[in-house]
Amino acid sequence: MAAEEDQTEILEILRIIKSSPAMNGGFDELVTRVGDIKDIQGKIVFDLNSVMVRQEETHSKVDEIQKAMYHPDDGIYKRIGDVKLINETITEDISELKTRAAGLNETIGAQEKRLGNIETTDKALKEIGGFNLQNLDGAIQLNKHAKKIFWAIVIAVLTIIAKEALPFIAAFF
Repeated sequence: MAAEEDQTEILEILRIIKSSPAMNGGFDELVTRVGDIKDIQGKIVFDLNSVMVRQEETHSKVDEIQKAMYHPDDGIYKRIGDVKLINETITEDISELKTRAAGLNETIGAQEKRLGNIETTDKALKEIGGFNLQNLDGAIQLNKHAKKIFWAIVIAVLTIIAKEALPFIAAFF
């Protein structure tokens, strides 16, 4: 019986081997599938390398952008801060100019009022003195010139006297 059982067992093993997919072209198919998997794996590795190169480029660009934004001397945030300071300064200057302009408007108003008073006074003087006021002004100017001429003559005479008296005085000393 043992031989029968062994023979039955061997026949069963033979039947299993004959019906096995590996023996009926399955092994070849398995080798083909492994080859296909290796091809796909190669493509994936190539694509992964491409992605890594792009990622490094992107990282480099992100670093440049970060430097452009946050650089302490010439980054965007520094420039924005500078613009804010300039804007504040300009706002203060404009406010000061508005204050000065208001003061100038008051001064101009006062000067216009004073000019009106001068024009009124001039008109009143012309009514009082008539147009002879110009002649009076001319006489005043002539008086000023006459004083200058008088003092020029006095200085010239004193110079001549000093010139003549100097040798005489020098003889005594």
